[in-house]
Amino acid sequence: MASLSLCEDSYRSWRELAISSYCEQLSLMQRLRHEVVLLHGKLESREAEIEMLKQQLEEAKREKSVVELEFSNYCKHTQKLMCDAAVDKTEQWLDSLSSN
Repeated sequence: MASLSLCEDSYRSWRELAISSYCEQLSLMQRLRHEVVLLHGKLESREAEIEMLKQQLEEAKREKSVVELEFSNYCKHTQKLMCDAAVDKTEQWLDSLSSN
């Protein structure tokens, strides 16, 4: 009888240990699932942020192109005005020489 009681006690100890181990593993799995959900949410947030930044970059590139074109046109116009002014001054100088 004593050996049967010892076996039963050993079995109970083993069973309690197995249940405890199972509960710990279950708890760990639940924490890991929760962490995966959080990380998935962060990933989606980052992907949305990346998409928004891509759109902002494209808009900035378009704006840069417009500004570069406007600056180029301004430079051409300014250069033409400067050339016209130089021609006018030259013509005035030539006129002053011929009138003397």
